[in-house]
Amino acid sequence: MRTHHKRTIVVSILLLLALWPPIHRLLVVGCDFNPWKWYGWSMYCTQFRDRIRVDTFPPVALTGDPRGLRATLRLHRDCRALGAFFTPDRFASDVFQFYPQVQQIDVLTQRAYLDRETGRLQNRPVREFTYRRQPPDFLGSSSPDRRIK
Repeated sequence: MRTHHKRTIVVSILLLLALWPPIHRLLVVGCDFNPWKWYGWSMYCTQFRDRIRVDTFPPVALTGDPRGLRATLRLHRDCRALGAFFTPDRFASDVFQFYPQVQQIDVLTQRAYLDRETGRLQNRPVREFTYRRQPPDFLGSSSPDRRIK
């Protein structure tokens, strides 16, 4: 084998090793690839996804109705896409519109972290949103009251 061919092979391998980690990271983030597969290093930089807990008062099965399911899926998508800029205002507005019996909505976002003492993943509250239905004013319109903890 000639020196030129050897150099081409070595440069190709080095180039592949240099480009694969960012490509793998993009696949993990964009296509929801498993970060532990495909010989990548994204397993070391993948963040845990936020978990969302929604409580309505009185309790309503949001996922039993197509409109509630659509609003819930949009809530999870927005939380994942917007991160720290996420607010469930649109979700609360949709739930108050679709379910007139709901008087209050609590949305809690939690993030998993590794507890150093136990070595287990624990959930830590990140942000909490509370929405209350306001009684209609003299014009007949009502707007939800929002409180962020």
